[in-house]
Amino acid sequence: MKRILALILIVFFAVAGEAFGQTTKEVFKALKRVEARVETGIAYKDYPQVIADAKVDVDAFLASKEAQKNPQFSEHIKKAIDYYLAAGKIWNIEFDSPYNDRLNDIVTENSPLGLIIRKLYPKAPLERTQIGPIYNIPEVLASVWKDASKELNFASKFLKTD
Repeated sequence: MKRILALILIVFFAVAGEAFGQTTKEVFKALKRVEARVETGIAYKDYPQVIADAKVDVDAFLASKEAQKNPQFSEHIKKAIDYYLAAGKIWNIEFDSPYNDRLNDIVTENSPLGLIIRKLYPKAPLERTQIGPIYNIPEVLASVWKDASKELNFASKFLKTD
């Protein structure tokens, strides 16, 4: 009787583990929703929740057997969510900075905020100005989001059709 109960529990947890994993299509769709929200103009206050929801789906997918079966797709999905997370942190700099070195949407390259941007997104575009190199936050965000979209485009090439 104990063996049968143990076998039933093993089968249940094996099936349940697969049921909670995301498929390639589901996780791709979750990130495409984020992309659509960004493209149509997401509000700053809504962005963290949208990204958190997508990250739950991405994390569930990356922990699944399906992710292991499709490593190229998984790699691009991981990069896409990482870009979206970096964008959120950079956007926080614009609104929630404890530093006073931000003038409108501009952050100087070697300021404390500029160093954070460089660490989060080394490819951030710099503008050369009379005051020195600067990051324009809206342009940096557009660049990060563009890279996230590129990763989704790459991932789409590895979507498996059933």
